[in-house]
Amino acid sequence: MADVESSAPQATQSIEPAACQPAMFRHPRANREARLCNAVVAYEFKRGKRRTIGFAVGADGLVVSAPKWVPLREVEAWIEAEMRR
Repeated sequence: MADVESSAPQATQSIEPAACQPAMFRHPRANREARLCNAVVAYEFKRGKRRTIGFAVGADGLVVSAPKWVPLREVEAWIEAEMRR
């Protein structure tokens, strides 16, 4: 008996469709990450002399600034709340 080769290509690894993979947005100086819906957003987080939490979206990406007295968990909750708006 002769060996018969299958004409069907053999899959060596599964490739996930692009629609199933989460989107990734990364600021060059990112020091924090947040998962917002189906996207991972890496943003630059700054503390400083401010009265409020602030967002700035520029060519590099997202920068979040907050006063030193605001806890980090409150900043993260605020980012998630803004995303749902």
